[in-house]
Amino acid sequence: MKDWIRLAAILSLLVAFLLSPLLFPGNPEISERLMYAFFAACGLGVGEPFVTNSIKALRKAKDG
Repeated sequence: MKDWIRLAAILSLLVAFLLSPLLFPGNPEISERLMYAFFAACGLGVGEPFVTNSIKALRKAKDG
């Protein structure tokens, strides 16, 4: 996934999470699920490139 798409997904989840109490005032489960989705997207957005680069570096070190 391209970096700008990843950033747009994270930001849109953040906006949805912040606006969810206004949009769904009687349903706190929606806010909770959007919060978990936001944290998961942040984790994937930050963690996935780090893991991928680490694996590539380990393979280079092993081969080279």
